[in-house]
Amino acid sequence: MPTTFSSSTDRTSLTKRLDKMLPNPQCELRHHDAWSLLAATILSAQSTDKRVNRITPQLFNRWPTVESMAAAEPEDVEPYIRASGTYLQ
Repeated sequence: MPTTFSSSTDRTSLTKRLDKMLPNPQCELRHHDAWSLLAATILSAQSTDKRVNRITPQLFNRWPTVESMAAAEPEDVEPYIRASGTYLQ
């Protein structure tokens, strides 16, 4: 059963412990904004961070915004993400 935190004191205590254990956490996925981090995180669910970091520069050069990606045809995006394992087979 997952741990639950019943009070803000419990959450604060956990946060302090995590800050002590990991004072400068680093995300392995390269990103430049919330959109690119979200997309890279989704791709990394089926791949390694290293592979995603090889894929995303070309992907975000082609579709740099949420709006541009949303307007893209899936068959145009698939070649860019094929190496991550996240595409129709």
